[in-house]
Amino acid sequence: MVLSAANTEPGDRWPRAYDLAETLLVAAEFGHVTESAAARLWGYGAGLDRREFAICAGSVGLTTADAFVRHHRTGQAAAAVAGMVRALEQVLAIAGA
Repeated sequence: MVLSAANTEPGDRWPRAYDLAETLLVAAEFGHVTESAAARLWGYGAGLDRREFAICAGSVGLTTADAFVRHHRTGQAAAAVAGMVRALEQVLAIAGA
């Protein structure tokens, strides 16, 4: 199952972890975030449950990969992968995995 904010309960903390993971990975994909903004965003991850954050980031990564294929953007995927992998590695570091 791919997790999204749409399939979480209203009181869950998951939407916050999912939204942060999505923001970080999209920023990494397009490279449209300053270093100071990225540092501030990563700071928000420190207050989240590490496991939830890692699960959400993995889900966002898979959803993004699927979107590249569904929208026939596989040629653009190669340029986005390096930044997204760096972001996922940082999530794993935060999660202590």
